[in-house]
Amino acid sequence: KTSENEDRLVKHFYRNSDIVVAEGLTAKHPDRAKYPHLEGMEEYCEFYEADQQREIDSLMKKSGVGLAETLALNHERLEGQQRFVNLVSHMEMHRDFLEGKTVLDFGCAYGHYTQALARRFPEVDFVGVDITRCNVDAAKEWAKYEKVKNVTFYHNSEVPELEEVGLLILGEVVEHVPNPQDFANTV
Repeated sequence: KTSENEDRLVKHFYRNSDIVVAEGLTAKHPDRAKYPHLEGMEEYCEFYEADQQREIDSLMKKSGVGLAETLALNHERLEGQQRFVNLVSHMEMHRDFLEGKTVLDFGCAYGHYTQALARRFPEVDFVGVDITRCNVDAAKEWAKYEKVKNVTFYHNSEVPELEEVGLLILGEVVEHVPNPQDFANTV
């Protein structure tokens, strides 16, 4: 049903951060002005921030509890998911190498991967970065609630210089940028 309506389809891809597909759908659209979030990264960030805040507000309303409790109740369950299992396995194989280094989770959303990994690897420092302030604020609050001590979250415009990054996680990020190699090189 969603795919029958172009506007709904474009919104679906933007909600799921698939900028490349959404731009392809609207590139020759006669009314491209309908999609101001396609004009650049700043416009996209504003659109995504508002969308993420609506999602958080909706979850909180349904849960009837505070933000941290809402995230604790509603976060994506990672145990048994192949991507997560593979990442944990890789980190376990390189545990000695990672000790004392930072793991950077760029595009961390509200920190569900970052925190799950931080709990498994307490000897490693984790930094989560996201383009939306509401996600970063949610991640900070949730980490405090869960008492996860070896994780820090930043908005992408406020990341300090990191000493030594041992691992860069770009989960559900690289597939949404036009040139993944250039993006990875700049991160």
